[in-house]
Amino acid sequence: MKRKTMPLNYFTSRNYSPGFSALLLSAGLFAPLAQAVELLDGKLEFNAYGTLGYAKTDLSSPGYRSKSTYIFSLDDSFSGRMDNRLGLQLSAQLTPAWSLVAHTLIRRNGDDKVEPELLWAQAKWKINEQSSVYFGRSQSTLFLTSEEFYVGYSQPWVRPPVELYNLGGENAHSDGIVVQHRIPVLGRTLSVEARAGVSSLVRANYSVQNQPTLGLTLSLADTEMTLRASLVQADVSVQSSKLNPIMALIYKQNPAVAAEYSLDHIDAQRYASLGMRYEHNNWLLMTEITRTQLRRKPLPDQLAAYITVGHTFGNWTPYATYAQLHMLGDLNETRLSGRAALAANAYLGSKKNDQKTVSAGLRWDIKPGLALKGQWDRVTPNAGEPGLLTSKLPAGLSHLNVISVVLDWAY
Repeated sequence: MKRKTMPLNYFTSRNYSPGFSALLLSAGLFAPLAQAVELLDGKLEFNAYGTLGYAKTDLSSPGYRSKSTYIFSLDDSFSGRMDNRLGLQLSAQLTPAWSLVAHTLIRRNGDDKVEPELLWAQAKWKINEQSSVYFGRSQSTLFLTSEEFYVGYSQPWVRPPVELYNLGGENAHSDGIVVQHRIPVLGRTLSVEARAGVSSLVRANYSVQNQPTLGLTLSLADTEMTLRASLVQADVSVQSSKLNPIMALIYKQNPAVAAEYSLDHIDAQRYASLGMRYEHNNWLLMTEITRTQLRRKPLPDQLAAYITVGHTFGNWTPYATYAQLHMLGDLNETRLSGRAALAANAYLGSKKNDQKTVSAGLRWDIKPGLALKGQWDRVTPNAGEPGLLTSKLPAGLSHLNVISVVLDWAY
């Protein structure tokens, strides 16, 4: 069940109009022309990937989101807004030791706007067969699929389990330096990767600055199994238009409590993750667990995990996933009164994102580089809480169903 792994950088696009859908479909149909395109005597290489998809829920409200910060969501009408994307990568081998790569993505971002985004832009210095240094913009390696998050063809699912992959936020890149060293260990390869950089993200309702971001990833891999452990730490500053007026009310009443809500400068936020992917005799097992330590009341700590099992029969791969997100700590404010208490508890109530999802899907590999997938998700938030949905479920309902169909291609 090995899937093609795309090079590190891509251009993705999401569409929401028939014309743009036709453009993506054309890109998929004519992508074989771009496969292994090499110019300048093999020194320049072009790769592309994309996803055409439609999805809906069985309720008009609340909306289903893949990240809690997104202002757009799915309802009971089929839409391509969540999954459609297109990616383009250009790489150049300048010398045996030096190479360049750039990867652009077009997709619908958290502000509900279709815009291009530069995911990768880096120079690689290959010191020797074991060691390399990367300079520039790269993607985090916090999760098993972080580097290929938007490359649907390389993954078993329609989309990675949102309970866990929501934790990384919308911005997973950093601008800086990555040092990688590989060591043979008992027939496997141990890869040690250390990174340092800065990043920022500006959205309509909030902005985030991570200065600096530090990361350490250990991966042990052979032809059948990959084990990965990652730790990311960042000093973070957040500005939130929703939280600012609430902060003013709290500060008036109790400055000491207000300090726990301040997001102006947070030292050493941490994300820790463990993951495994195992493929043998047409069986696939993937599992990850992630824990956050975010150090502020409006940013509750979270624990998330999933497990996926699949089996390939010829070109067909049925799979099943169970995923769960659990909020840690107390999301109630009892130290305030009056308007300050009402505002604080309403805000904290929107952060009660506990939910679990049971998924079943089927992948059909039509030919190398082209796969069709269908997936059903049963999403169950904690009773009386919103989970990752846009609001609480209507009274009497305990879950929401999501139906998705996507066509993934990569060349």
